[in-house]
Amino acid sequence: MGPEINSRDYEISPFIASDGALIFASRRNGRDFDLYYAPPDGFGRWKTPVRLPFPINGASDETGPFAAGDYFFFASNRGNGDFNIYYCEYSKILNFVRNRTEKEAKNITKAKIDDSRWNKSLMDEFREVNKAK
Repeated sequence: MGPEINSRDYEISPFIASDGALIFASRRNGRDFDLYYAPPDGFGRWKTPVRLPFPINGASDETGPFAAGDYFFFASNRGNGDFNIYYCEYSKILNFVRNRTEKEAKNITKAKIDDSRWNKSLMDEFREVNKAK
């Protein structure tokens, strides 16, 4: 994968998004595990990874990136030290990566998924998307 993707530190949890981007967790730069987004270069490889901003990456470990439909999911041990699942709209990540502005970083919101929210809204939305296919 080359030195742009594989640093001297640890890289884990690779995920290929529907747009061809490689999203993964890394401890590069001596940090805890943070999530990085590497857009495709159009030639079967990836461009230089971009560290995703707060509130996706925080002072704790973030790992397990996954995109489904319009949503981006990841796990983080922020707060009490236990890993929990968080999500945001995938389009907000794309806007940040394309523009890399503070405004776009602030547009990314976080929310811990609880069972009632997952069961009532996200699952219904995924069912509707899958029916349309």
